[in-house]
This record gives sequence, C-alpha cells and structure tokens, in this order.
Amino acid sequence: MIVSGLLLSLVSARRRLRAAWRWSPTTALPIGDCPTVPVPVRLGLLLRASLLLGLLLTLIPGAGAAQETTQQESVPAVAGDPALDPLRERAIALPVSPELVEGRLREAEADTSLTEEVRARRLEQYRSLLGYLAEINDFNQRAAAYREAISNAPVRTAAIRAELEAIEPLPDPPVELPADIDRAGVERMLVSLQAEDTSLEVQQVEIERALTELVAQPNLARQRLTEVRVALGEVDEELALPASGELSPQEQQARRWLLEARRDVLRAEALMLEQQLASGDARRALLEARRDQVRRSLRRLRERRAYLEEQADALRRAEAERLRAEAEAAQRAAAEADPVVRELADANAELARAIEPLNRRLERLGEDQLALEQAKARLETDFRNTSERLEVAGLSRALGQLLIDQRSQLPDRRVLRREAAVRADVIAEATLERIRYREELRQLADLDDAVQVRLEQITQRLAQLPMIALDGSALSADLADGLRQQLREQLRRRAELLQRALGLYDQLLSGLGTLEFTAQQLAALVADYETFLSERLLWVRSTVPITEQSFRALPAALVWLADPRNWVQVGEVLLDDAGRAPWSWLGLLAVVLLLARSSSTRQAVRASAEPLRRVSTDRFAFTLRAIALTLILAAPWPLLLALSGWRLSAALLATDFTRAVGAALLTMSSALYYLRAFRLLCMSGGVADRHFRWRGEVLRALRFNFQLATYVLLPIGGIAVTIYQHEDPAFGGTLGRVSLVLFMIGFAILVGRLLHPGRGVIKDLVAAHPHTWASRLRHLWFAAAVAVPLGLASLTLAGFTFTAGVLMESLIQQVWLALGLVVVQQSIVRWLIVTRRTLALRAALERRASRETGVTTPTADESGNLLRAAEDSVDLASLDSQTRMLVNTLISLAAVFGLWVIWSQFLPALGLLENITLWTYTSTLDGAEQTLAVTLADFTWVLMLVLVTAVAASNLPAVLEILLLKNTEVTAGSRYAITTLIGYAITVIGTLLVFGALGLTWGQVQWLVAALSVGIGFGLQEIVANFISGLIILFERPVRVGDTVTHEGNSGVVTRIQIRATTIRNWNGQELLVPNKSLITGQLINWTLTDQRTRIEIHMGVEHGSDVMQALRLLGEIAAANQRVLKDPAPLITLDAIGDNALHLAMRCFLASPEARLGIASELNQAVNQRFAAAGIRIAHPQRDLHLRAGGALPGGLAPSGSPAVATETDISGPGVAAG
Repeated sequence: MIVSGLLLSLVSARRRLRAAWRWSPTTALPIGDCPTVPVPVRLGLLLRASLLLGLLLTLIPGAGAAQETTQQESVPAVAGDPALDPLRERAIALPVSPELVEGRLREAEADTSLTEEVRARRLEQYRSLLGYLAEINDFNQRAAAYREAISNAPVRTAAIRAELEAIEPLPDPPVELPADIDRAGVERMLVSLQAEDTSLEVQQVEIERALTELVAQPNLARQRLTEVRVALGEVDEELALPASGELSPQEQQARRWLLEARRDVLRAEALMLEQQLASGDARRALLEARRDQVRRSLRRLRERRAYLEEQADALRRAEAERLRAEAEAAQRAAAEADPVVRELADANAELARAIEPLNRRLERLGEDQLALEQAKARLETDFRNTSERLEVAGLSRALGQLLIDQRSQLPDRRVLRREAAVRADVIAEATLERIRYREELRQLADLDDAVQVRLEQITQRLAQLPMIALDGSALSADLADGLRQQLREQLRRRAELLQRALGLYDQLLSGLGTLEFTAQQLAALVADYETFLSERLLWVRSTVPITEQSFRALPAALVWLADPRNWVQVGEVLLDDAGRAPWSWLGLLAVVLLLARSSSTRQAVRASAEPLRRVSTDRFAFTLRAIALTLILAAPWPLLLALSGWRLSAALLATDFTRAVGAALLTMSSALYYLRAFRLLCMSGGVADRHFRWRGEVLRALRFNFQLATYVLLPIGGIAVTIYQHEDPAFGGTLGRVSLVLFMIGFAILVGRLLHPGRGVIKDLVAAHPHTWASRLRHLWFAAAVAVPLGLASLTLAGFTFTAGVLMESLIQQVWLALGLVVVQQSIVRWLIVTRRTLALRAALERRASRETGVTTPTADESGNLLRAAEDSVDLASLDSQTRMLVNTLISLAAVFGLWVIWSQFLPALGLLENITLWTYTSTLDGAEQTLAVTLADFTWVLMLVLVTAVAASNLPAVLEILLLKNTEVTAGSRYAITTLIGYAITVIGTLLVFGALGLTWGQVQWLVAALSVGIGFGLQEIVANFISGLIILFERPVRVGDTVTHEGNSGVVTRIQIRATTIRNWNGQELLVPNKSLITGQLINWTLTDQRTRIEIHMGVEHGSDVMQALRLLGEIAAANQRVLKDPAPLITLDAIGDNALHLAMRCFLASPEARLGIASELNQAVNQRFAAAGIRIAHPQRDLHLRAGGALPGGLAPSGSPAVATETDISGPGVAAG
C-alpha cells in the first residue's frame, strides 16, 4: 500500500505543478531604475518575502501580470462586506502578536504533561497561526506598495514622457571619435556599447512580458475576490459556532486565534487585490512610458553602435591592407635572399592576404547578427500582438486568417537547424586555426631562439654544398649577421601578423558565439510561437460558414482559373526558364529515358516472376528486384509534374498564377507517384499478383479504384491547392472550398469501396478471421472510416477550412503509410515463406538420401515430387504463431512511429483542452489544501493510458518472450511465469497512472481499499484466495506451464495459469479448469517438477517351463533397441514372481519426458510380442479347473436324452484353459 501511495503521489505531481502556476506569485523583474513588484496571486502557501517600505519610492510596483488596456473599474474587495469599507486606506491589524504566539509555541514544546497527540495538535495550530500572521504582513505591504503606485506612478510617467519629448536627435556623426583613436580603441567602445545594448534588451523583454501579463491580471483578481467572499463567509460561520467542550482552554483560545487570523488573511488579501485593481492603469501607463524610454535608448544606442562598427571595419580594412602591403614588399625584397628567408617572406605574405577574408567575414557576421536581432524583435512583437488580440477578441473568425498568415510567415525551423550546423562547422574550423596560430606564436615568443634555429638550418644546408668554402662549420661573421638581421625582421613581422590573425579569430569566435546564442533564442521563439499558433488554429474558423453570399466570388474565381491568358503565361514562363536555366531541366532527360524504357521495364517485372514457379530457383531477391523496377516504372510522370512545378515557382518571370499552379503540381506529384506505384504493384503479372499471390478479383478492384483516384480526385485536389494560393481569401472561400468538399466526398466514396467488409478488397480477410475484434466491429470501424472525411467536409462548410484541410492532409499521409506497411509486411512474409520452402526442400533431400543408400542424385521425377512436396508443405499458414506475432509487432511499431510523426503536429492543439474543467478535487500541497481541476486534456490522457496499458499488457509480454527469453536457457514454464508477472505489473502500473491522472491519490482511495477489504472478507474470499494462490504458483512454481500433473485422479499437461484457475489438458484433449486454491491446499502429483524423466513399467507373464533367462535377455535387448528409452538410468529387467498361472516378468524403463509414455509402451509391447513369438516363448494364459459330476442332469436340460452319465473328470483343452 505504501508503494502504491508513492506511485499515485508521483503521478499527480504534474497536475499539482500545473495548478500551482495557475495562481502563483510572479517574480519581481528589475527593469532599469523601474523594477516591478510581484503581483499577488494566491495558491495555498504565499510568498513570504517582504518588501521594505523605504524602497517603495524607487521601486515602482507593477509587474507580474497587468491589467487590460480598457478602462479599469474598481471592484470592491468583497461585495456587500461593510467590514472592509473602513479599511480601504489602511492595513489590517494583526489579531495577536507573533511574540505571544511564539511564546505559547515554546510553552507547548516544553510542557511534558501533554500527550503526544495533544502536543502535536497544539504545535500545528501555533505554527499555522504564525504562517497566517506572516501572510497578513505580506498582504499589507503589497497593498501599501500598490497605494504608493497610485500616487507616485503618474508623476514618474509624466516625468519620463517629458524626458522623451525633450530628447534631441543624435548629431551627425552620432559618436565623436578622437582623431588619434586606433582600431583597438574603437573596439573597446563597441564592447561597452554591446554590454549596454544587452542590458537594455533584457529590460525591454521584461517590460514587454510584464505588459503582456497585465492583460490577465484583472480577471484573475476578480475571480479571487469572489473566492475570498465565499471563504470569509465560511470563516465567520465557524467563528459563530461554540467551541467544543472537549478542548482545553488553551486549545480553544488557539482555535479562536487561528480562525481570526484566517479571516484577517482573507481581508488583507481582499484589500490588496482591490489596491492592485485600482493601481492597474497607473502601473500600465508607467510601464508603457518606461518601455518607450527603453526603446528610444536602444534605438539611439544601436545607431551609435552601427557607426562604430563601420569605423571599426574601415580601420580593420586599412590595417589589413597595410599589413598586406608590407608583407608583399618584404616578399619582393627577399626575392634574392636565402631560401629560408624567402620562404618566411612568402608565408608572411600569404598570412597577410588571409587576414582580409577574416575582416570580410567579421563584417558579414555583424550583418547576420543584426538581421537575426531584427527578425527576433519582429517575431516577438508579432507574438505579443497576437497574444493580446486573442486575449481581447478570443478565437474569433476575424483572427483565423491572421493566425494562418502568421504561421505561414514563421521562419522554417529546418533552415534554422541547417544554419546552426553550418555555424558549428565554421566555429570548429576557426577554433582549429586559432589553436594552430597560437602554437606558432608561442614558438616565436623568444625571437633570438627562433632566429638561431633557422640560422642553424641555413648552416646545415650550406655545409652540404662542396663548392662553397666554409670556415670550419660556421658562416662568416658578416654573412651570419646579415642573415640574422633578415631572419629577425621576417619573424618579427610573422609574430605581428599572427597576433593580428589571433585577434581576428577571437573576435570571430566571440561573434559566432553571440550569433549562435541569438539564433538559439530565435529558434526557441519560433518553436514557442508555432506551438502557440498550433494550439489555436484548429479551433478557429478561417472563413465564414457557407451561405448563398459565399458564392459571390465564385464567377471571378472560375474566370481566374480558366483564363487562357494565365495558362499562356504558364507556357511562356516554362520556355523562358528553359532558356535562362537549361541545367535545371536536366531532369527532363530522365523523364524521357524512363518513358522510353517503360515497356521493357514492365516486361522485366513480369519476367522476375518466372523463377518463382520452382522452389529450387525461387529467391527473395527476385521480389526485391520486382519492387524496385515497379517503383522506377511509376516515376516519370510524377517527376515531370515535380520538375514543372518547381520551375514555375522559382522562375525569374514567375507570376502569382504560375506560382499557384507550381505549388499545385508539386503537391500532386507526390500523390501521383504513390497512386501509380501501388497501382503498378497490383498489375497483372506484377508483384502483388505473382510474388504476394493476391487474388485476381482483389487486384482488379484495387487497380480500378486507384485509377479512379488518379483521374478524378487528384485533379480536384490540384484545383483546391491552386485556388488557395490566391491572395484573395474570397477565392478560397468559394471555389477552393467547393473543390475541397468534393475531394473529401470522393475520398469517402473511395474508402467505402475499398474497405467495405462484404464487398471491398478486405472481405476475404474478414471472412478468414471471423472471431477477431476487427471482424466483430467491422460495421463500426467501416462507418467511422467513411464518416471521417464526410465530417471534414462538414467542417469545411462550417468555416473550419484550415482545420479540415490539415486533417485531410494527415489522413492522406496515413493512407500512404498504411499502403507502404502492407507492402513491407507482405515482403517480410514472402521472405519467410521462401526461407521455409528452401529449408523444407533441403530436409526432404536429406531424408531421401538417408533412406536410399548409394543414391546421390535424384531422378527428374523424384526431384519434381520433392519440389512439389516442399512447395505444398510450406505456405503462409505454416508460419508459426510466434513468427507471425513478431512480424505483426514490428509492423505495429512502425505504424505507431509513423502515426506519431504524422499526427504529432496536432498535439499542441490539445493544449486548449486544459481550459475545459470536468470536475475538481482537493489536494494538499506544501501543507495547504488546494482545489485542483481534472480537465478534458486529463481525460484524453487517461484514455490514452488505458489504451496503451491494454495493448502493452496483452502484447508486450509475448514479444519479450520471443525477443529475449526464447533464445536463453530459461524453461518454458519459467518464461510463462515471467511474462505473466510482467503483464500483471503493466496492468498495475497503468492503473496507478490512470488513478493519478484522475486525481485519485492514495489518501483518497485508501477508504475504498478498506471497504473492498471488508467486502472481500465476506463475499469474495474464494476469488481472492484463488488469485493469491495463482501468485504463489507463479512465484513458488510448484506447477509450471508444460508440467505433467495428476490432480484428483485426472492426469494431463498444464497449459495455462490464470488469475482464478489453472488449465490442465488431459490425454483425451479435454481441458480441466482447476481452481488455484485446490492446487496449493490439495494433493498434487507433479511428474516433472524437478526432473523430466519418468519411468514406465511393462508387466507380462510366460508359461511355466519357459526359458526365463532367455526371456529376460530378450527384454533387455528390446529396451536397448528403443531409441526413446534412456540408457542412464539403465532399464531394469526382473522376474518379479512365480505365480500359479505364470512366471511374472517386468521391464522398467526411464523416459526423457512423460509426454510419449503411451507411444513408447505400445512400441515395447509390440516388440515383446514379436520377439517372444519368434523365440517360442508363450505368453501364459489363466488356468481353470472344470469339474463335471456323473449322474446329474446338466442345467437347462443340456444333456441329450438317453445319454449315459459321465462318471470321470475330463481334461478340456482350449485357449486359456489348462487342466487342473
């Protein structure tokens, strides 16, 4: 129970955190000299950080969430509560001093006469009272801060506005630079301006966030005021109740103080909220003035910064040109110098020339940084404005098109990721170059050593020249001094160039780091904005519902679409583009080549099926080749559409109409490829016909329906895409909407024709599996499959065009996914069948070779028979259940992943479901009771959890058994126990997650557990006993799946262990359900518990006088000859007894497992009968003595009349009768 409680608490943490932020104190944000005061918002335990009243003159309150831009009405703290009226301008007094409460707390801690329960209760009361007193002080200080804002904020606002009006424009130039300033001085000024720019940017972001939050503050405050009124009434009712006589006077006083403090907390909070509402306009005006001030400062600063960057770039270019000129001059001067000096001069000139591209890269880096900052600022402004509009207008149709336009204008996150990857490569390359230059500069730290090293190189080189006379091993003094001077000059210049290059690389890496940080901010902002838009786009109308007036623009749309001049433009644009960019039309050669080879490609696809006729020539490679050829065969026309659409959109002379047609052709090209590819897979003699062996009727239906989709649905969809590219929304609302509705209706008809359970292409599959859930619910899922596109058509007519369009697009992508998975699944099955057939053929050949000694090569007829036998013995049905489950699991995982990729874009839209509350519940968070809501999003999450838990519990254990346990040494019974326990664990975890998502913590359900315990004790004890016994069986494992057992006279094999009962299949194939409790408490014989071996006994009797030794020897030979009889332990052959009628022999043999007892016993009995008969040993028959008395009549008058009576005993011989 403790573990369950912990799990439930962990699961509910998500909702608690979410609820905690629905009404939580905002963080104070310092904004220059105008920081903001936290907005008081309450959720249980409030912030106890106090603000010093002496700082209120400089710390203007206002920040966390602010008020609407409309007029601010003063809302009374508690409507109808006159007790608060005299408190509008003063703080709420404390009902008791904290010092007194702390003294009582210490007294209770030191009082040894109190019981532990009373002491704990009293300490809890005093501590709660101290918390309430701190909250009263906190609310009083906040209310005072808001009152201060009412009086001071207008003055500050007016001062800021006057200051803004008095600011003069920047002079030209905006920064006055000293005449002798160098590049380093300008760069130091730029660093200072960059720091100031960052600070102002942070202030601007914080002010904008504060202004955005102000929109929601009044509604939250009014809602909280209503809650305060209700809470105050409840507290007053509790105060009016008499104290319980069971409490001591100290406890009664503490209770009274606690209720009064609680009441004063609510009154202080109400007063604070009223002051918050009253100060909203003043705080908003101050924040807006401060925002304008920061914007003005930021704009002026960036003008100065841009000017300094231009000056720095000019100085860098001049310095780079100077260094290059000096290096080239030195290079020319060293043309006749020593090779070492000349090599240094050449390297210096190359390094000087490499500095110029670094300067240009730095200039581009500044431009890129400015572009990213502008894009980020523009996106932040759009985000803020859109948020404010939605707060004011809600999800109205007027904002639907705005949201769509905003989403279409968002930067592409894939482009941002590619740019980030390029920057990462540039950073890595620059870092390596910087390391190389720094290492080279370190080697030049001591110029004398560097000069000496190179002088020694010159000396060694000259020493190898015999024609030059040298004085020993050294150069002449004059020559050495000259070389030393030249080397020093070149190395000094090299060090200067390296320092300059390192400085540029430092600036480059710093700039790239800043650029990467800005790009990451932009990417995060794009992701947030895209999520924000996605949460709302699906729930807002993009056009008005369909009416008669909706068709006013239909004639104009038809004229625009059918205008011959527009289509002439299409041809002109294509011709012009072919002349301007002929390389872009190289794909047309591929189209022509594919079309020319289409006939031979079809023949090659059909020819690949010929080797499939015989098992000996069948290979899976033929199927792969046929699929590849089919995909190539489907490519030319879609490729032509894609190429034309690309050039129509990107051509230099492209118009709005050509761009719209190009977008439609690009969209149609992918759909056309999928349709053609699958239709060609289903052609006569194709992959589905010869390789997958689908029925001809199914193939004809598929070909017809996909051809219908190609020639009917695809053009309608192209018209819809073309119309929606037009800039006039009225075109999309008329002709675009009509074509989209027609497309959806046609899609529903196509789905109905293909998936009809009785007439569609899956009717054979439904008939072959009538007892599956899919077959039983066929009418339900068929109706849903047809209703979904029809429902999307209805949404389109209702004005939710964007919603219906994107859902329809995802639905089509889901169809392509399903078709692709069908091909993959059939290919895997085909591979398995080919593999099994090959193995079956090989086994058949080996069996025949072992039977026919001396025959190595089969005849043609025999080979044909073997091939036919192998062909007939392996087909789809022969694939074992585990293989099918593994294949289906892999396909299911691929389907889940594909569906996630397709539909994950709509998950943000479910965020609005958080606003729909189904019910609420009370939970304790940080010692305070909170009211949390269970929303429609939570309920959706619960449904997903239930579905995932059900699927995982039913399939995951079996998959784990196949993938992990099957290939280990774990026995079958152990595998069954492990998989069963895994299934139970998944069910329990899923149940706990569901309870947690619904807000059912352990503290709330423990009463239910207690009630269930009582119910179990009375009426469900047998069921629980069987369940517990089943767990004992799975853990202790006295019985395992596959064991041979005998229970109450019934023998058989254990086939299943379930929650309530265990299934035993007897030797007649009958299944016996045995309650688990009886297996634990009753007697049970487990033949295979610790050892699979079992012994059988064969008893027989031979006639007296038989050769006993020969009979025993024959029995031993029979046991030894049987391959299924174990040699260890050895068979035991004995003469058990000498009976009246026979000599009793016994043969006791051990078997590897008990499953074949009857078969082996039959084999041994047959062998005994044959060998004994051949050896002349007769099986004894029972002997009986028959006595006939003389002179008496036979019973029933059997004696013949007149016959003399037999007076002597007569031996009667016969089978089984011996004389006595």
